[in-house]
Amino acid sequence: MAQVKPLPSAFVGARLLTLSPKGDQVLYYRGNQLWTARRDGTQPTLIGENLTGWWEADGTLGSRTATQPPPPSTVPTDPPGMGRQ
Repeated sequence: MAQVKPLPSAFVGARLLTLSPKGDQVLYYRGNQLWTARRDGTQPTLIGENLTGWWEADGTLGSRTATQPPPPSTVPTDPPGMGRQ
C-alpha cells in the first residue's frame, strides 16, 4: 500500500511546480513570486517577483521579467497545430 506524505511547507500554496532536469530542485510560484527549493522542500529561495522561470537542459535556472520576450531557445518554431503545409 502506498504511503501518503504531507506536502512540505515550502510548497503549500505553490502552483506550477516544475522539477529540475536532475530532479533535485523544484521551481514554483507563490502569488507573483518565483521560488526554488530542494525536492524535499528545504532551502526555499526567493528568486524574485513578476518573473517567468524555466529550467535549462543543463539544470541551470533561467528567468526573465514578465515584460521581456522569451529567450530564443524557448520559442517554438511551429506552434502545436500550426505546422507548415
